[in-house]
Amino acid sequence: MDTSAFALIFGDGVVRAKLDWQRVVDECVVEERYSRSRKELGELCTVWYADESGRDAGYDHQGTRPLRVSEVAVTEASWPRARASMIAALRAEYTRTARPVQLTLPGYRVGDEVVLLDGNHRAAAAYLADADTRLLLYILCGPTDSGMLPDLRHYSR
Repeated sequence: MDTSAFALIFGDGVVRAKLDWQRVVDECVVEERYSRSRKELGELCTVWYADESGRDAGYDHQGTRPLRVSEVAVTEASWPRARASMIAALRAEYTRTARPVQLTLPGYRVGDEVVLLDGNHRAAAAYLADADTRLLLYILCGPTDSGMLPDLRHYSR
């Protein structure tokens, strides 16, 4: 997939992260990856953050750190109501289905890390449900400055 196709598929409001779409088309390439590994799902970085006390916080709050999919439950008690409801509903759905959960997720590569650009709720719910999951990842590889994506400031330290 090229970046124009990535922008066509994910750029019409699907990805709500503050991604610089013009730079995506001009400066990035797309890596495609398939996995059935729960460990790999758990290692994906979310656009959710924890403050020093372990509470949910925004990416722009001082002292926050990004959470991996495997870590999101540490802030569960402080999740916004909409996030908690969405994850609970998806988790219940994934728990009762006999078929594998299929997740097509866009991400952004920062060194060895992949930051999810969308699908954080679905990824967290599948992980928490311990669901048999099939991941199809479309990963942007490009500049790692916060002008491309504000969340990247957490990875350039």
